[in-house]
Amino acid sequence: MKPSNGYIFLEDVKIGELVETQELSRAIILSKSPSSVTVLVTDSPSTQDKQYYIGKHIWACKTEVKIKE
Repeated sequence: MKPSNGYIFLEDVKIGELVETQELSRAIILSKSPSSVTVLVTDSPSTQDKQYYIGKHIWACKTEVKIKE
């Protein structure tokens, strides 16, 4: 399985990196396990329920992201 063009899998990102999903959510990688990655979501394009999306979450290792500078 390969990620979409221009993206990498979350499992391949270093702890501490800032990433952006295809849905334009931004997050910092906090920790990793073999099956999931703990992130701190810092921004979300969602206008409804934004408070729900901001904060600490667990995402799948195969989530496709771009590393942000």
